[in-house]
Amino acid sequence: MKLNANLRQLTGNHAKKLRSEFIIPAVVYGLGNPSISLEVAYNDFVKVFVASGETSLVDLNFDEKTKKVLIKDIQKDPVSGRAIHISFIEVNLKQKIKASIPVIVEGAEEAPVIKSGTGILNFIKQEIEVEALPTDLPHEFHVNISNLENIGDEVKISQIEFDRSKVELVNATEEDLILNIDRPQEETAEEVTLTEEERIAQLEASSEKPEETASEEEK
Repeated sequence: MKLNANLRQLTGNHAKKLRSEFIIPAVVYGLGNPSISLEVAYNDFVKVFVASGETSLVDLNFDEKTKKVLIKDIQKDPVSGRAIHISFIEVNLKQKIKASIPVIVEGAEEAPVIKSGTGILNFIKQEIEVEALPTDLPHEFHVNISNLENIGDEVKISQIEFDRSKVELVNATEEDLILNIDRPQEETAEEVTLTEEERIAQLEASSEKPEETASEEEK
């Protein structure tokens, strides 16, 4: 993936002006180099991010040079949800890095146990941290659950397909659960059984009226 950027001027309300023109302020850093302030077109960035996410390499072109980067952080407007600042990190293609790879579940609407309403999907790991060379990082992990039929069915990391000779798990094992099928939780009201004497006492208490007390003048 390629993304064009321009060097950014650091003056006053320049960043605010950029956002009004659908230009996003950005910064690139890494490999011990000084950080560089950039600006990228909003629509161009969205297209690249949809395709690359935070785990695929991007060729960042600016000032007649190209850097191999990952999208490290995106700051978003709390109201509109639009990206308002981006951080890119330059990587060494010969050095392994750690990244959290998202897990994408497919076939949930076709799984008999879910389709029938007898079971619900219990997501345990939505991301899996791995270590690999930047060029070997998986973009996503895909899990198909269309064949799950019973309560208690589960999917482990060992059932995901990826090149284990190039990609290593971090703080996880092959036996770790990604998801399982659980019973729907039913809210049950607590039943309170009252004796005949307790029911009578409650009725008498509710029918009693508070005694009227005389004022000092009446006394």
